[in-house]
Amino acid sequence: CKAISPVCLFFILTATGLDRFHLRVFLAIVVIVMGAACAAHGELHFTWFGAFLVFMAELFEALKSAAFQFLLTNKSFTMWEGMYFVSPASLIFLGAAIWHMELAQMVEEDAWGQIQRNPVMFFCAGTLGFGVNYTSLGVIKHAGSLTLKVLAQMKSILLIGAGIAIYNDVVTPQTAAGYGVS
Repeated sequence: CKAISPVCLFFILTATGLDRFHLRVFLAIVVIVMGAACAAHGELHFTWFGAFLVFMAELFEALKSAAFQFLLTNKSFTMWEGMYFVSPASLIFLGAAIWHMELAQMVEEDAWGQIQRNPVMFFCAGTLGFGVNYTSLGVIKHAGSLTLKVLAQMKSILLIGAGIAIYNDVVTPQTAAGYGVS
């Protein structure tokens, strides 16, 4: 289901007028999605509820990406302005989710103490996260949100290839063929 992300974004971008429908782009996206679907076919843990949740997550992610593209290209926001407007909302919603779902476990496992014992590691992780968000906005601003989605698909394929090469992960021929098509 996660493979439908570029298709969902493509339709949102064309429906909102942020991008025009190009048959060649659409066909390229379909090939990528079909390859990823072939690679994931036969997943033993499939449920319709899980598929629904993934679809909803991809839909909202696509809406967020389309909104970023609108602000960064149509309204000429800078990448800093994009971070300025999104970061507080992200902090509030993530904080609420943490409070509701993870706070008790974090207190029990002394999460704050872990941060205090490893400040450099957490600072580096935060800096890298900021860098990923900032460069993602740069890709959206200069190449479009669909390009970012396709790059994310390619990143996943490269990570799986690295897992095979480094950790000797085993993949079926069907999975390998699917990733090869993607």
